Amino acid sequence: MAQLPAESTASLTVLLVEGSPIARQALCRLIEARGHAAVATADPDEAWSRLRDRPADVVIADWSTPDRAAGGLLAKLRAREAADGAAYTGVILLAAPAGRSAVAAALEAGADGCLIKPLDEAALDAQLTVTARLVRLERRVRERDELVRRQEELLREEVRRDPLTRMGNRIRLDEDLRRFRGRAQRYGHGAVAVMVGIDQFRRYNDALGHAAGDEALRRVAKAVRSTLRDADGAYRFSGEQLLLILPEQDEDGGVICAERCRAAVAAMRLPHPRSDASETVSLSAGIAELHGAGRDAIDDWLRRVEQALDAARATGGNTIARGGHTRVAGGEGGQ
Repeated sequence: MAQLPAESTASLTVLLVEGSPIARQALCRLIEARGHAAVATADPDEAWSRLRDRPADVVIADWSTPDRAAGGLLAKLRAREAADGAAYTGVILLAAPAGRSAVAAALEAGADGCLIKPLDEAALDAQLTVTARLVRLERRVRERDELVRRQEELLREEVRRDPLTRMGNRIRLDEDLRRFRGRAQRYGHGAVAVMVGIDQFRRYNDALGHAAGDEALRRVAKAVRSTLRDADGAYRFSGEQLLLILPEQDEDGGVICAERCRAAVAAMRLPHPRSDASETVSLSAGIAELHGAGRDAIDDWLRRVEQALDAARATGGNTIARGGHTRVAGGEGGQ
């Protein structure tokens, strides 16, 4: 006789719901004799409680009781699987000899099979084998779907991340600004923007090459990210300009953040052979607080923070300027 595939005969965890003690014991012995683990109860409510704590591969339940409690148990199982993505559980219902017409109803309700009492052992073997295959197929499909979902999520995240700095790109920035605008309009949330840029970065590239420039920008971005809170947003705005959005912060909070960024970059002590601002790579920063919540207010906010960065650089670099172009720090103190 040909051997069944190992997967078909692998051990199952079977939960038996049967009101008759004699039938319950007999069926447990049949299931365990076939190498499966059997747990039995007479109460469908107790069965549901067990399933929530310790999922089973297969449930065998008596469909022929007057209150059709097994139907309620089946409905709860299928509802949980649909809502929560819980692991699939095979369900085999037991029908009385006069209840053959109930087989179609049981299958329609979501059962995977139906056995007529008194049980035929060959029928039980066949039903367990088929149900086991179905359960494992359903679970493989769910695992594959979950893998695809995670891959799509990672891809979606990667598409919105700048490959060099690992900060958000303009796609992520536009999406986050739309969400932020909605929260600002609805709840009045405020924020401050900080835009930092490497001083005289073009000279750095000219002296050491673009590969070295990319590496410097990568290191600067990592140092800047290390200073931020979880709630803060970080984006590569353009070239070597990095935009930070700090929710629920004012200009003074922006100055503190900008100083931390400058200190973190200065601590790297990365030589800059052609900088007039510092012997090492340094940052300038512009700060602007959000005023209003409309689209024009957001656009104006970004213009003001970029203009503030330009103003900071115009002083010679290694400094910070607010949206009103007030210089607040600079020179050797930032090294």
